[in-house]
Amino acid sequence: MPAGLGVPINEMWIVHQSLPKWPIHLKMKNIRVIDVFMWIYDEFAEPLTAQELIEIGPEYLDRCRRFFDQRCRDGPSWQHVEERKGILRVDLLRGKRRFVGLQPLPGQLATYELLLD
Repeated sequence: MPAGLGVPINEMWIVHQSLPKWPIHLKMKNIRVIDVFMWIYDEFAEPLTAQELIEIGPEYLDRCRRFFDQRCRDGPSWQHVEERKGILRVDLLRGKRRFVGLQPLPGQLATYELLLD
């Protein structure tokens, strides 16, 4: 059943084309908009593991470096505190941090593409 006004949703998947390795799966009774935003934030605020850093590779990480630096400057904490967290998943989006919307993916029940700018 598609999402709509007054239609309760109990499970959904959110994917982003730049981060296919980390689909976001929400499963709870009556998912609210705030739940969606919190799950997206929490998933993208995860630091990359040593294995993930190796898999991504130094070339792509170098291209993400200035976005990491910008996030650390923009963050709610002191810059050095943000830097200590290391590279987060959100840094791999290379500056695309503004929520634009969720778009249903055709043929994939309860799956939405996360649109960012």
